[in-house]
Amino acid sequence: MKLTPEQWSDARRTWEQDDREGYTWLVKELALPVSVQAVRKQAQNSKQPWAKIDGAPGVRNRVEIIGQPSAGAKRHEAVSNHIGTEG
Repeated sequence: MKLTPEQWSDARRTWEQDDREGYTWLVKELALPVSVQAVRKQAQNSKQPWAKIDGAPGVRNRVEIIGQPSAGAKRHEAVSNHIGTEG
């Protein structure tokens, strides 16, 4: 079975916005009806080869951005988890 241009576009967008390498996870996660080799061939041989988007949040490193604290909010100082060693 082949993918439509829209399905290829969705797969590409998903792959480019994720920090995971390879294509096996993509085929599994999107339940694509094509092989990993077919996805790799499409990604590498298209007119514009697929490339990871710099700074794009991946599944494993998503960060939630929240607003600035209000002017009256307490500040918390950073606490180190490292124990100093004398040498």
